[in-house]
Amino acid sequence: MRYLVSLLMFFIPFSSVGHVFFKLEHAEYPTSYLFGTMHMLCGPEVEIPANVQQAFIDSQQLVVEIDLTDIQQIREIQANIRQQPTNYLDEHLTEEQQTQLSERVEQVLQAPYPAMKEIRPFLLNALFMQHYMDCPDSMLLMDEAFITRAKMAQKTVVGLETALQQLQVFDSLPLAEQVTSLLEVALNPEQTKVELKALEELYLSDNSEALHRHILAESEGTPQFEEAVLIERNHRWVEQLQEILPQHSSFIAVGAGHLGGQDGLIQLLQQQGYQLTPIAVDFKAQTEH
Repeated sequence: MRYLVSLLMFFIPFSSVGHVFFKLEHAEYPTSYLFGTMHMLCGPEVEIPANVQQAFIDSQQLVVEIDLTDIQQIREIQANIRQQPTNYLDEHLTEEQQTQLSERVEQVLQAPYPAMKEIRPFLLNALFMQHYMDCPDSMLLMDEAFITRAKMAQKTVVGLETALQQLQVFDSLPLAEQVTSLLEVALNPEQTKVELKALEELYLSDNSEALHRHILAESEGTPQFEEAVLIERNHRWVEQLQEILPQHSSFIAVGAGHLGGQDGLIQLLQQQGYQLTPIAVDFKAQTEH
């Protein structure tokens, strides 16, 4: 399931760095923090680590991929939720495949297929994966949790890109491959569950080197995906961070897939004169009271 891994992986460590949490220091600028998130985790046995929470409290502002406190970003998502052309599934799936997908949409997502079939495939993919995670209780939406806390604490929230820019990233990927991934995920719930559980366990172990090996083993390699989803965005983000970080102490929370590699945020920030110190985390430490 090449795209099952890839579509979720820009939310999860794709590196050999060994950690997902870093202290950022620069001789001339305030201390900041970089935390790689996995957008969906099962709770309540999993919590945001205490030292991560403290770093967030100590920082003046939150920097995220998209500022979802901005109503304009919500409107952009709502206005562009449908894939163009809207009959894309008719063009890429056989009648039998459409019947199979229709059954899964109505059984799993509990929504009428005619109302869902125009939605972008990566969004449908995410909905299926969210259902397949099989959380026994609540789900921890890590990025949303930080945004909510920032809003409550009246911290400034800064978005590194707009919702429209993020949607355009997926527009640059082959639609046929996105549809193939959607069908694979929808029709293979048990395989998807196993893969998601493995990814979650690797992320929670704070061992991104092991996760990196896992990703390489599971994916067939999608250079176009890596270029559009990771590399190009990382370089744009660092350009913005060069303007943001000198001003205020910042807590940066982005999909951890953006951290590692030669064009990852860690390397790019180091090239800008930042010292990045890895900090170990324990996602389950807070569950023992």
